[in-house]
Amino acid sequence: MTRLVDGQDGGWSLVNVGGHFVAGLHAGKSADPGMYAVRGHGWTVTQSASGIRTLTPGDGTVENLCVTLA
Repeated sequence: MTRLVDGQDGGWSLVNVGGHFVAGLHAGKSADPGMYAVRGHGWTVTQSASGIRTLTPGDGTVENLCVTLA
């Protein structure tokens, strides 16, 4: 299950409170570009109003599917 939190500045946060989700990050963002499969809980994907995305670790695992499938 995930929860979307809208920021007042035009940004947003997606908080994984349990289960799985997939997040795409583009080149030039805070992490290597890719499609990330996230398992567990407590992970957060945040996008600022300027479009910078940040993947913050929680408990569980994260996998860059682009690297795995390459």
